[in-house]
Amino acid sequence: MEAKEVIGQLETTVSGLDDQRADIIAAMEGLDRLARQIDQARMLAETEQLRSALLTSISHDLRTPLA
Repeated sequence: MEAKEVIGQLETTVSGLDDQRADIIAAMEGLDRLARQIDQARMLAETEQLRSALLTSISHDLRTPLA
């Protein structure tokens, strides 16, 4: 195998690795966005649960006569 052929194969391999690296980076960025969305959804769910508990408590207090 000639040096030019080896160099050509190496360049092709490097190019393919660059493409794979870019794909991996894009996948990691997508996972990071997904993780932030999951955190936000959890926070919203917890906020809604606390709001509901507060409204239930206030409603109960308003309906219960003072002794």
